[in-house]
Amino acid sequence: MILLFVLLLNCNSGQSNTTDIDDKEWYTVDKNVGVPLWEELQPDSELRELCCAHLNYVDKRLPFNFSFYGEEFSLIKITTQGYIDLSQMMSDTQYIGPLKANFKPYPKNNPTQTISAAFHPDRAIIQWSRMILGDQVDDGEFDFQLQIASSGEIRMLYKTLPVPFDKINRKEHVVVAGISGGYLPLGTSVRLPYSVITLSRIQSNTTYILRPMSTCMDQKDCTSCIQFNDICGWCSRIQTCSSGFDKFKKRWIENGCDAGTPIHTCPSTQVQTTTEAVSTVGLVSSSFSTHNSYLTPTNHSDSEVPSTVSRTTNSHRTRPPIKPHTDPNPTPVPTPTPRLPVLYIVLILVLAILIVFVVSGLFLLTNHKRRLLHGTHTPQSLQETNNLIYNSETSNKC
Repeated sequence: MILLFVLLLNCNSGQSNTTDIDDKEWYTVDKNVGVPLWEELQPDSELRELCCAHLNYVDKRLPFNFSFYGEEFSLIKITTQGYIDLSQMMSDTQYIGPLKANFKPYPKNNPTQTISAAFHPDRAIIQWSRMILGDQVDDGEFDFQLQIASSGEIRMLYKTLPVPFDKINRKEHVVVAGISGGYLPLGTSVRLPYSVITLSRIQSNTTYILRPMSTCMDQKDCTSCIQFNDICGWCSRIQTCSSGFDKFKKRWIENGCDAGTPIHTCPSTQVQTTTEAVSTVGLVSSSFSTHNSYLTPTNHSDSEVPSTVSRTTNSHRTRPPIKPHTDPNPTPVPTPTPRLPVLYIVLILVLAILIVFVVSGLFLLTNHKRRLLHGTHTPQSLQETNNLIYNSETSNKC
């Protein structure tokens, strides 16, 4: 388990300079001065298996389903590195990290670090106290806390950060504060990120509150899906609304919802909605054609996040007028040429070989009979006949 953890962190260390996605489609971000929501955990909440550990984690089950990027989670991994992981296996794309850094137990004989957790019916609290950076042991102790609620709200509280965020050493370990959501591509078990929010200006005595916003996935019918946001698309084959970058991405691709086919359109009785659906198909298809760009997010620091961020209202989601597209000369769809199964081809080849052998055998048999009828013999058979005649004459003389 520790070896897997080390490998993942080594992979992450090469991504410390990754820029951030401007993610206003998933969460609002509020930054407040002070930590009035801090709930100090009691000593009996300490996770003693992590007190002297480095690059390790422990699994904990939540007493509620926690909604994160539209997915429900009930199992979390609390790590010694200042974050929790929500994937089945340790991943660098499915985490909530108040401060992911190279924390180590120090001093070795009596480490100060304390990692605690408390679970309530509607919320969970994870606290990292007196944490020390492994390669900056003289810089002081870090105290911060994470609170997650059944509503999906996330609170990151920073009580003491003795070192500015941009002064933490990134050579040995990735340093990140924020959240990341990911999806599973077809045929793989490694998640790829589709959304990252990075808080790059965290400091002592501050609180960040991330509240989930309504998304494409929350829309349950075609009309509300198309009218909700320009990035949403409706796939009638699976009755799902999606932006193409959420938990439905795998099903979206498996069912051909990314191909720009008529399955994205609303029922024909809704003329206006259907027209808008066609335009959304183009948007969804284009987002899939450039999905690799989402793996290199654009810069977005918390300094650009206002104290209150809210979703743009429908009145601001204007679209250019769209004319229904009709093709006067539709191209006929070619009829696919039927192909013989491989088994049939093999059987035909075997029969052909058998026929060749049978014909060859019949030819040789017929030729042998013809020789017998005409008294023709091979030189070897003539020599045997002469020997028999000689032996017979010799015996008669005797």
